Amino acid sequence: LVVDVGLGSSVDLCGPTIVIVPTGASFYVRSGELRVGIECDERSKERSKEQGKRQASSIVTSLHSNERWGGVEVLSETSSVFFQHVHVLNAAGTTSGMTTDGGVHGKMTLNEHCSNIPLIFDVRPGSVLRFDRVHLTGKRRSSRGNDVVPRGVVAVDAKLVWMQDSILADLSIGVNMRGTNFHSIGSAFIGFGPGGRKEQHKSSTSPRSEDHDAMYIVGGITKLEQTVVSGADDDGIDSGTGAGGFLNISHCWIEYCRHEGVAISDNGWGVPKRVVMERSIITHC
Repeated sequence: LVVDVGLGSSVDLCGPTIVIVPTGASFYVRSGELRVGIECDERSKERSKEQGKRQASSIVTSLHSNERWGGVEVLSETSSVFFQHVHVLNAAGTTSGMTTDGGVHGKMTLNEHCSNIPLIFDVRPGSVLRFDRVHLTGKRRSSRGNDVVPRGVVAVDAKLVWMQDSILADLSIGVNMRGTNFHSIGSAFIGFGPGGRKEQHKSSTSPRSEDHDAMYIVGGITKLEQTVVSGADDDGIDSGTGAGGFLNISHCWIEYCRHEGVAISDNGWGVPKRVVMERSIITHC
C-alpha cells in the first residue's frame, strides 16, 4: 500500500486495522486529509464506547521484520494527518525533505538536532498532525543492534502538532519543532539516543549525532500538560538556539536525562522567550 493524498481528497483507513507498507514506501499527503485508525461510522463509535479501553488498536508496519517502510510526509497548508489508537512500527524514516548539508527543506536556519538522520513524520509549513493514543517507536521488531534509529516528528512552521495519551519511544530524537503550535497532553517521551534506549548504546556503530533530545523546540507555542520525559541522551526539553517562543510546562515529570532536564537559551538572538513551569518535577538530570 502506498497512499498519495492530493487534490483536497480524504483517505480514511478505519480501525482497528493492519496497514502493511512496502519496503521504502511512504505516505504523501499533498493537499487533503489522511486518517488512520479512526472510528469511521456511528456503529464503530458505539462499539468502541461499549468496549472502552479494550478496543483493539490499528497497526502500521512492514510485512517482514527485516524490512522497513519510510514515513509520513504532511506537505502543505491544506494537508492534515490524524492517527487514532495506532501502533506505528518498523519505520526507517523518510529523507526526501532532507538536504546533503543538513536540515529539512534546504534551510540551515532550522537549527535541527540529528539533522542527518531520517524522520518518520515530516510536517511542513501550515500543515496539521494529530495523535490520539498513538505508540510511535523507532525500534525494529528484529534489530541487529547497529541500525540507524530515526527521528520521530519534525515540524517546521506547522499550524498544529497535537498529541494526547501517546507514547514516543526508542528514537534518535522525539520531536523537533520550529515555529510550531505544539500541544502534548498525558503523553510520554521515553528513551532517546543513537540506539534508542540507553541499554542499546554499546553498538559498534559510531553515533551520527550527539544531540539526542526528547524535545528540541525553537520558537512557536508549546504547551506540555501531564507529560512524562525520561531517558534522553542529551536534554529532556531543549528550547535553545532560536528567537522567542512560549514554553509552558504544567504537571509534568522529567527525569534521567544526560544533560539538562530543561535547557533554555537564545544564543544571541535577543528576542524575548517566555518560559513557565508549574507543578512539575525535574530529577536525575
